[in-house]
Parts: sequence; structure tokens; C-alpha cells
Amino acid sequence: MLGVVIGGAAGAELWASRDERARAGTVALVAMPGSFGSASGSDDGRTVLPNAQLVLVNAGPAPITVRVEGAQRPGALVRDTGQSRLMRPGGTAWIDVQVTFDCATAFAPEPLPVSFSVETADHRVRRTSYPIALRGSPWQQVCERPPVRQ
Repeated sequence: MLGVVIGGAAGAELWASRDERARAGTVALVAMPGSFGSASGSDDGRTVLPNAQLVLVNAGPAPITVRVEGAQRPGALVRDTGQSRLMRPGGTAWIDVQVTFDCATAFAPEPLPVSFSVETADHRVRRTSYPIALRGSPWQQVCERPPVRQ
């Protein structure tokens, strides 16, 4: 009987440890276009937001450190600025990015998948992506008013 009790306690401890490791490695990240400070345009119709931001939400159960890797498709490019953010569970952060887009083609109805490098609480780095909607975003507002020409 004593062996069953000890075995049961060790098994429960093993399951609790396994659950904790699984929680520490979970990534649940939400991203969306945020604000921008300035915009510049060129004669070829391209617009650059050199100091735009992505809004990030850590929807996971553990702290994470996030860095933007970027995104690209015809008409839209999101680049990393080398910045990373430590985010607590349920926390929100703003991370700087540089955005270049063609006002005529960037705002397709399909979202733009942005890649992220995420270090989880178990100190492992994982790559993940999240689709952000450009259409109707604050970034699209730049195309609705004349940018400063360079």
C-alpha cells in the first residue's frame, strides 16, 4: 500500500512538472498594425513609414520575449528594427518596425503574415507568425492623405 501512495505522489509530481514545462513553452501571440510617427512618399507611389509600430498581445500563460522578423508580399514590406520586447502573460507591447508599401496594391483583403522570433519561459527560441490586416488599419490612412515627398 505504501508503494502505491509513493508511486501516486511521484506520478502526480511528474504530471505537474510536465504541465509546467508545456505552459513555459506555449506561444500565443496576437499582432496588429499600430501607430506611426511620420511618412514619406516617392514619385513611384511607394510610401515609407520609418517609425511605425506593431501592437502585440501575449495571450499565452507565460512571459515571452518577442522580436519581429518581418513580412513581405507584392506591395508590402515590414522590416525589423532590431528591437525586442519582454511581455508578461496578458500583456500588451508596442514594437517598432519599418514599413514600405505601394498604396495601390498593399491593402489587399488578405492579411499579411508577419514572422516573429519568440523566446519562451523555457529559454527556447521559436519562430511563429501572425496574419495582420492592413486594410482598414492606421497604416492605410497614410495613403488617404498626401505624404511628404522626398
